Amino acid sequence: MRPKAQYRSKWTNYEWRSVDRIPRFLRLIPPDYKYEDELKERRAEIAESRLQAERQAEFYETYVSGELIESCYGLEPLEKVALDPGVVGAARFIILPSRKSERVVTFRFGAKSLSLEGVVGEASVFHAIVDAGLPRRPYESRLARLQGDLGYSDAPAPFTSWETYVDRAVDAPSCRSFVLDGVGYGQRVLVKGEVVAVRWSNPGREHARQTALVRAYRECLRKAGMGELCEF
Repeated sequence: MRPKAQYRSKWTNYEWRSVDRIPRFLRLIPPDYKYEDELKERRAEIAESRLQAERQAEFYETYVSGELIESCYGLEPLEKVALDPGVVGAARFIILPSRKSERVVTFRFGAKSLSLEGVVGEASVFHAIVDAGLPRRPYESRLARLQGDLGYSDAPAPFTSWETYVDRAVDAPSCRSFVLDGVGYGQRVLVKGEVVAVRWSNPGREHARQTALVRAYRECLRKAGMGELCEF
């Protein structure tokens, strides 16, 4: 076919063009090429890829909020914890060290004292489930549990009462610093029947309220004889 020969098709939007103006890859397409089938297949692949990305994002959100970790560790929701006899308030502190197992501490605030229950798995929930992609597989790992009690008179601020703790806890919103790996923290507090969840990703000097609470949590764990949860 001569370079200036006229040609039109679906590829040229049915406009006449000379052959030399048609992209080379189109000139190489066989006349009987079924481009509709390949286009349909490619669109299906893109749709499936987007769906998986959306599911992965939703799953990651449940991890960040702490709900996934609670589920994998078999922990009761805070709404049920708050119904235990003598409990006036309930909260959870989650320690998320990079490449290591997550540590979850449940705080039960009573009338005169504070009860702590810590749980840590042998395998990281993030790497076992979230980072593994789809399809999901169940989390299977042995769990280590620790318990401790602390009177309000011996507890560090703001753990001296439920009211004092809530005032400080709700005043420390989610934050993050641009640091790879490191340590993240999660806080879940039951306030007026609703769980308020925040995530502190590598809090630094610019996050004074968050770092102060982290130090208070660590001191509280140390005084309750559970300081090993902060060692990794």
